[in-house]
Amino acid sequence: QYPLVLIDDSYHDIVASLWRHDADLERGYLLMSQSHGNGRIWRWERGGGPIPIGKTLAMDPSGCRSKPCISENSGSGGLAVDFFKHDNYRQGCLVVAEWGEGRIVKLEEGTGARTPLVINVPDACKHASSRPRRVERPKSMLYTPTGDLLFMESTTSSCSTVMRLNQAVHVAPLESAMTSRVAHKWNETLHDHSIDVLYRDTNLGSMALDSKGEGLYVNVQRSDDSVLLVYLSLLEDDDGDDDDDKGTSQVSDTRMGLLYDAAIVKFNLTDAGVHEAPEAMAVDESGNVFLAISSGFLVLNEEMEILGKLDTPTPITSLTLGEDKFLYITTSTQLLRIRVRQGPPKLPTNLVKRNKYFVK
Repeated sequence: QYPLVLIDDSYHDIVASLWRHDADLERGYLLMSQSHGNGRIWRWERGGGPIPIGKTLAMDPSGCRSKPCISENSGSGGLAVDFFKHDNYRQGCLVVAEWGEGRIVKLEEGTGARTPLVINVPDACKHASSRPRRVERPKSMLYTPTGDLLFMESTTSSCSTVMRLNQAVHVAPLESAMTSRVAHKWNETLHDHSIDVLYRDTNLGSMALDSKGEGLYVNVQRSDDSVLLVYLSLLEDDDGDDDDDKGTSQVSDTRMGLLYDAAIVKFNLTDAGVHEAPEAMAVDESGNVFLAISSGFLVLNEEMEILGKLDTPTPITSLTLGEDKFLYITTSTQLLRIRVRQGPPKLPTNLVKRNKYFVK
């Protein structure tokens, strides 16, 4: 067993992390999002030689550039990479949830413009006829191999959602940094890409794609306090009923989201002594699932058998697998890592659907 190594303990309110590949460097690096203050994004990397480059400040501020900020939670949250037109799923434009601005933006390569992707979202936790509301605090975000952006929000103590910005990779970029400064005042986006409520439940902790990018794992805490790992197929069947996996029992409660009825219970975490939906999750190339729990993290194989457990000194806020075959672990103030046998999945980048939207 490899040791758990503390890298740095000088951070403040780290809530999310991401591995980003750099083709010019022929390696990648870790990015960490800070919710404290107006937000910062930190970068940690090891250079090509024996001496680590270590910690550097990648973006400041990262959550609020306006005066005053729209939200009291003015830092940044979830991070993702728009891989469009790249061969590596982890290479491309950085996407940031700006909690202070109440939006999700894409940082355009070359111009530095911040293209608003999400500002308003369906108010799925209220009546179906409710008007759209401002996006609040997305903590978990990812792109599907087909080019959609998925993001998770918890708006109340009894309602959390996974939403989908359809064909997000095709959202037209803003032309300049000057235009993006004007966009700070926007109350809606200029594109007409639809946003669906993909999944809704009582309390959602985190999400991750499976090793093939064909489905989504979601950590759920139900109204009866059961804690479950459920699976949502993202494949479209010929008959349109999302019934790819018939091997386990289906969730049969009242429909709450587009894929709620198709959610497959993969693992009952309550039986393993877990009483809250894990706030962080990662999946490796072999399909093993790493799940943060209150005292550390569990490792499950693809058959949902427990392979092991590792304790950490404080609660985990994010788990990220690096291409260097380390599992990077953040707490609110710390960055740790441990050597693992498999890196992150090598997901396809050639499945993006043709653009069906037009710029307004």
